[in-house]
Amino acid sequence: MAAITADNHGLRLVTRYVVPVLVAIIFIFPLVFMVMSSLKPDQQLRSDTGSLPPFLPVGDISRNNYVAAFDRAPVALFVTNSVIVTGVTVVLSLLVASAAAFAFVFLNWRGRDLMLILILPTLIVPFETIAIPLLLIASKLPWIGVEGLIWGWLNSDRVQIITFVADGLTIFLFVQYFKDLPGKLIEAARVEGASWLQVHARIVMPLSGPVLATAAILTGC
Repeated sequence: MAAITADNHGLRLVTRYVVPVLVAIIFIFPLVFMVMSSLKPDQQLRSDTGSLPPFLPVGDISRNNYVAAFDRAPVALFVTNSVIVTGVTVVLSLLVASAAAFAFVFLNWRGRDLMLILILPTLIVPFETIAIPLLLIASKLPWIGVEGLIWGWLNSDRVQIITFVADGLTIFLFVQYFKDLPGKLIEAARVEGASWLQVHARIVMPLSGPVLATAAILTGC
C-alpha cells in the first residue's frame, strides 16, 4: 500500500512539474531561435539549418544585424511612433469603451438594448473585411490643423488612433464586468448626490482594474 502511495505521489510530481517544464521548453524554442538568429549572418544560418547550433550562441555572434537595421531605416523613430500611437489609442479606447459600457449598464435610455445588439455582431467581423472601406473613408475625411482645413487622414497619426479608439470587443468586456458590480454601491452614491460622471470616475473605474488591464492588453496588441 505504501508503494502504491509513493508511486501516485511520484506521478503527481511528474504531472505537476515535469510536464509543464517540457511544454515551456517547447514554446521557448522559437524565441531562442529568433534571438540567436538575429545575432548571426545569413550564411551561417543556412549552413546550420536542421541541426542544434541555430539554438545555441555559437559561431559568428555579433550585433551587425542590429547595426545594419538602424543604418538602413530610422528604427528609433518607428519605435517612438509605435509607443506614442499605442499609448494614446489605449488610453482613449479605455475612456470611450468604459463610458459606453457605463451607459449601457447603469443608464436607462430609449434604444439601449437595440444599440447593444447592433454592437455585439461586430465581434465576429474580421478586420480584413473592413480594411479597404476604412481606407477609402479615411482618405476623404476632413481635418482642421495648423495649416487649415485638410482633406484626408492618410499618412497621419490620427488615422491610426481615432479609427481604433472604440471597438465592440472592448465595450463588451466592460459591459460584462460592470454588470457584476454591486448595484447597491451605485445607488448609494446616487443617493448621496453623486452625478453619473462622478460615479463613473470615482466608483466604477477604481473597481475595474482587471478589465482595464485586459482591455489595455488587447487594444495594445
